[in-house]
Amino acid sequence: MKEKWDFKTFDCFKNPVMCLWAFCVPCGDCCMQSCNAKITEPENPNAGLYGFLLPCCLGVCGASFNRYKLRHKMNIEGAPIMDCVCHCCCSPCSVIQEWMHVMKHKRGDEKITILNLNTK
Repeated sequence: MKEKWDFKTFDCFKNPVMCLWAFCVPCGDCCMQSCNAKITEPENPNAGLYGFLLPCCLGVCGASFNRYKLRHKMNIEGAPIMDCVCHCCCSPCSVIQEWMHVMKHKRGDEKITILNLNTK
């Protein structure tokens, strides 16, 4: 049975540091997707690189593909078209939703920020 996202798309303000990071830092959302890919695909040494380059080079299409891969890896319900809609409407909020879901399930705390990722 497929799981649901633990956070809604516009729950992005629950982690204000990552909200600022995604909205204000150039390529901040690409960095977040790269970290998510490295954490969810530890067996793939290039996951972080692909996770960064896809949204950086292909924009919404790349970010949507990263979201699709993340949903598949973490057994989250959804459809590729909805991944695209989420990233077209508000990509930073979608990336923060992905970030908080991964941090909650893989690191045990959705409040982890990219600034203290390696200290947890």
